[in-house]
Amino acid sequence: MVMKAITKKRGIFLIKMILLTLVISTAVPFAFGIFDEESIISRNIQLYSPIMFINIFPIIFLFKRTLLLKKGPFISIGLIAYYILFVPLIGVFFNVKLAATNEIFMKILEVINAVLLLISFINLINYSFIDLLFKRRKVSRTDLLITFLTYIILALVFAVIYVIINVRSAEPVFHGISREDRGLYFYFQHIYFSFITMTTLGYGDIYPIKFIGQFLVIVEVLTGIVLLNCILAIILGSGIFHFTENKTEKNILREKELLDKIEELEKKLGEKIDEQK
Repeated sequence: MVMKAITKKRGIFLIKMILLTLVISTAVPFAFGIFDEESIISRNIQLYSPIMFINIFPIIFLFKRTLLLKKGPFISIGLIAYYILFVPLIGVFFNVKLAATNEIFMKILEVINAVLLLISFINLINYSFIDLLFKRRKVSRTDLLITFLTYIILALVFAVIYVIINVRSAEPVFHGISREDRGLYFYFQHIYFSFITMTTLGYGDIYPIKFIGQFLVIVEVLTGIVLLNCILAIILGSGIFHFTENKTEKNILREKELLDKIEELEKKLGEKIDEQK
């Protein structure tokens, strides 16, 4: 009953946040139209309303629900995944062009979201790597899951960086990735390359041919090695998965009582045997 109540409460909260974001993202373009008829946003309401919804939702959710730095790594993982996975997929499937605009309001939203993404990334690295390395907190069993998720998130982050430099470069940065069709498969190729680089597999079908790409590949490989080997060694070496018996004072007293009873029974049994003789 308690879990159902908590789930229901969270569901209601999420619906409220979605509705609030929907109202704001719809009202703002109309407001721009009232005060400035020549505004780009007011003349393209159908385009900018989804863009505003995507940008405003995480801001409202975080400031309404909780502070980012007080909820540990999972809020950070969710926010990073939202920006680098969900937002691009929305743009591809619904043909929403998240292009830059000169409107001050949109620039402010972009800056706020960039800051939130940076804070989330720093918070995640600090929790999953730095805190364990310098022993600022105790290792827990959830750290194995957090390390696995951090590994995936880092691979996706590098994939996004590869997409950005490949799109913005005047010449192709990677051999094996065509820049003519920038659909879903174009993004998937960068994700595929990032994961085989992070895991140090390197099949050779895609590889960097420019300095910036080669440099980032070195950084990603070193990051993957450090994260996979060092952090897993710290977690597994901490002994949290050793299922040893925890003998508390209460358990020790109970064992002593049982031993005393066994000795008493043995004594009585010996006396009965002597009487029968």
